[in-house]
Amino acid sequence: MAANPWLRLYAEFATDPKVQMLSEADQRRFIMLLCLRCSNDGVTLQDDEIAFQLRISNEDWSATKDTLIAKNLIDDDAMPTAWNKRQFVSDSSAERVAAYRARKKRACNVTVTPPDTDTESDTDIKNPPLSPQGEPTPEETDQQEILPLTGTKPDKPKKPSSRKTRLPEDFALTVERRTRALSYWQGHGRPDLKPETEFHKFTNHHRANGKTMANWDAAWTTWYTNAVEFTKPNYGSAGGFHAAHQPVDTSAAGRVRANVARERAAEQQRFRPEQNSDFVGNDVVDVWPPLDQ
Repeated sequence: MAANPWLRLYAEFATDPKVQMLSEADQRRFIMLLCLRCSNDGVTLQDDEIAFQLRISNEDWSATKDTLIAKNLIDDDAMPTAWNKRQFVSDSSAERVAAYRARKKRACNVTVTPPDTDTESDTDIKNPPLSPQGEPTPEETDQQEILPLTGTKPDKPKKPSSRKTRLPEDFALTVERRTRALSYWQGHGRPDLKPETEFHKFTNHHRANGKTMANWDAAWTTWYTNAVEFTKPNYGSAGGFHAAHQPVDTSAAGRVRANVARERAAEQQRFRPEQNSDFVGNDVVDVWPPLDQ
């Protein structure tokens, strides 16, 4: 099946003064005439045939034809001016495809290496000489980037991921994390804090609550920093500072001793009201006799 014929319509059509001076109806009829000439290439159409194809009367076509002839857009046979010049013979799609295939076939048949066309003015780029040990010379090292053995450029350092994750199972109290915490506590007057205890609280808290962080090492730094304020000694509890930082005994005997301590503390507060508060308003309780006796 033959392909649909087509024609060239140049961009100057929109700015050509001769076309701009035509009425809108005559412009449309001129374009339709171009299409008719493309479909009936080489065939002279009669005026009544053209009028029928344009769906206008013979009188209207006669007036339009006179206008187009006066503008030198068509000749007396209604043939567009310079038609063969503007519509090239090579515009046939079949001919263009055949020419393209011929060029492609010729390119595929070229198997011989092209001859060397160097001239005397050409300068060959030579590699710099090697040192006696086979190493590049200093000049070569200065001018070229030394690549690894794989032949690729070194990978750029990856930026830390900003994606939040849960606390990793292998997140441990390393020597570096322990040292940082102890150094901070020493500098802020809290040598009583224990890295193992605070790290245990840290991991239990975040895993129990399903916390997610982008930087868990920074989260640990925040934790041991806040521990200075949030874990101040509770002087109002039985046993004072020492008892506040002792591990909680959850056994039956431990609960009994804790109850006895609270009762003794209450008893001493009733008989020693003058010692019920210190200079900051915290309750002061002396436990006697000591619980471990």
